Amino acid sequence: RVPVGGTRPISWNRRVPTGNRGPPNGRKAVEKGNSRPAFPAPRSAPRGGGPIFSHPRTAILTSEWKRKSPESRGLALAVSHLSLHGKLDTLPSSASFSCLSMKLHFPTADIFIPDGRPIADALGRVTHLAVGAHQDDLEFMAFRGIIECFHSATDWFGGVTCTNGAGSSRVGNYARFSDEEMMAVRRDEQKQAAIVGRYSAMVQLDYPSAVAKAPGDVRLREDLRAILQASKPRVVYTHNPADKHETHIAVVVPLIQAIRDLPRAERPAAVHGCEVWRDLDWLGDGEKVIHDLTGYDNLAAAVNGIFDSQIAGGKRYDLAVLGRRRANATFFSSHTTDASDALAFAMDLTPLAHDESLDIVEYVTGAIDRFRADVAGKLRARLGV
Repeated sequence: RVPVGGTRPISWNRRVPTGNRGPPNGRKAVEKGNSRPAFPAPRSAPRGGGPIFSHPRTAILTSEWKRKSPESRGLALAVSHLSLHGKLDTLPSSASFSCLSMKLHFPTADIFIPDGRPIADALGRVTHLAVGAHQDDLEFMAFRGIIECFHSATDWFGGVTCTNGAGSSRVGNYARFSDEEMMAVRRDEQKQAAIVGRYSAMVQLDYPSAVAKAPGDVRLREDLRAILQASKPRVVYTHNPADKHETHIAVVVPLIQAIRDLPRAERPAAVHGCEVWRDLDWLGDGEKVIHDLTGYDNLAAAVNGIFDSQIAGGKRYDLAVLGRRRANATFFSSHTTDASDALAFAMDLTPLAHDESLDIVEYVTGAIDRFRADVAGKLRARLGV
């Protein structure tokens, strides 16, 4: 279950503590502007495991339930639950690039709006934007942005996934899935996460990894620039440029370039390079951007656990991400008691985004050089040399 307020799990029938989530115990909240209604008490699912269809706009799904694949049933359940409880005004919308005034390069690119608002409005209200390589990267690395917006009446989280997921490992229930089937599963999983996380918009650009990694191909940079222009986010989260995954590097580089393409007044105020395939414990404490995630383990488990195709595929990302956050909190300071129980670290990429004279390679290797000097200095001090 997704919490309705505060920083720890609460019961569905407890009064909402944040003050902007509407009346408690199931009474429908009145929306004002971008405010979001509180979730009322849940209702039991009907026999047979199908969704609860009392909302007139979701009734059409009833006759289609038995024809749905197991992967898409989860999305239908989430849609039904949110519609039933007043979160959705309409069924979530998903549009191809041709529906937009901005032009995305791949015709299979998809924009999903969980609450059914017009796409331009949904993108325009995004204040926190995460740009990742793969489905599930956003939830693992940009969780701070998700929780900052989750209970907010004014701030909205938006996501961009750049690649299509065709290269996923697959065993067990997914062992015989083709690339096309796996891509469809991963797209649906990302949409489910967008619903649970209350995203404003979820963009999936559908690039093959090989295209994203091609140095001379500017299409990803151009697509990211178009999304940035449409959303004008205040904060951007992406991969850190010391990440060891080549596709992650293939996303952060064109993203920095796309931000630099914008007029200075339209650039985000902060850009954070986050942890996935290499943590940032080595980064100097004075250089770390600290994402305090204390009190949201239940929501983290909810959004992380949606990516069943990856977890069942032999990678317990859901446990590993929570374990890393716990370890970061414990090992962050050696001489004080823990002030937080979950921390994620990020590299501040804001100077790179705002100063075109800075070289990306030199910026990152400069941090590595400072780490090397710190290690060498401590050893020399003990050796007396």
